[in-house]
Amino acid sequence: MRIIAYHGTNETAKESILKTGFKCSEEDSGKIGRRGFGAYFWKAIPGHEDVCERLAFGFVHRNSSFENCVAWCIKVEIKVEDDKFLDFNDEFLKGKVLLFCNRFRKCDRDFAGKVYNLVLEEMEKELGFRILAYEVSVTPPKSCHFPIDLIGMPNCIVVRDKSLIEIITCKSEEN
Repeated sequence: MRIIAYHGTNETAKESILKTGFKCSEEDSGKIGRRGFGAYFWKAIPGHEDVCERLAFGFVHRNSSFENCVAWCIKVEIKVEDDKFLDFNDEFLKGKVLLFCNRFRKCDRDFAGKVYNLVLEEMEKELGFRILAYEVSVTPPKSCHFPIDLIGMPNCIVVRDKSLIEIITCKSEEN
């Protein structure tokens, strides 16, 4: 499977990514994102590269503590074997997420990343191998004016192994 996707970041992180690659695991980053450990990418919408870039830039501004931060968009190709990829838009996997939410009686934003990690651990035990990437819906930054009412939430690809990622281009919002 080959997926084109976009990552939004700031200048400092961009330099680090270009030198050493993306931080994709617990060991790399030490923090859990809202959808679990991994590097996050907006999944390409064919024919709408501009929308994907706006999502990437918007993510940077939504999460930046700097007022005049220059956002960067890194376009990548993700190559992953079909059986090592999960789509959390699947009803079965949505059910697994709900089971964990019910078990812990939590479903808040801070707990969400832990839930995804727990579901992935359970799936990996059942399957007998590691899941390397997965797809999940994510709320877009408000500044992007993404038409959720018309097409639903945009999808994010979460990559847990940086060897799957090949950088295609990198550009700033000022280009």
